[in-house]
Amino acid sequence: MMTLGSVVAGMLAQQTAIAAFPLGAWLGAWWYGMYPAEPSAGLLVATIGAFAILGSVITAFSEIVTDPTQCLLGVHRRRLLRLIDALERTLCDDAAGSFPLRDHYVARLLDLTATLLRAVRALACISPCSAALPPNRSRTTGGTAAEPLNNNPPAHALSSQNVSNRTTS
Repeated sequence: MMTLGSVVAGMLAQQTAIAAFPLGAWLGAWWYGMYPAEPSAGLLVATIGAFAILGSVITAFSEIVTDPTQCLLGVHRRRLLRLIDALERTLCDDAAGSFPLRDHYVARLLDLTATLLRAVRALACISPCSAALPPNRSRTTGGTAAEPLNNNPPAHALSSQNVSNRTTS
């Protein structure tokens, strides 16, 4: 559900950005096709949370149907006996357990890792950008991330009188 939530959040951000493009939806689709919109952290949290809640509600209602069926077929009893046998072998024989790691656990761990990496990237984009600037300069006073800020005035700001005074003194 986490992977699906981040995909849906990206689609929502993309469609919202296209619809709000000032030059129209057609040019917005072209522009955001070249430069995709990124979902905000709030949108990611909201969509992943909504899908987690939706998944838990669907799971709860599906258990109402599947639990009695599994009980009638004896699935619960077989699984419980297999667990008890594996625990007994592990505790008595000092051997490694025979419970294999299931694929769905690995998939959920990969989903969690992908979500954490996305959150770290989103936070890393915010923090270093403002931390790299000197404390006496704001983001709007000049400079980009590629070129360092300098305190020297631009060449066109120097008048010929200031230049002549500097050379004579």
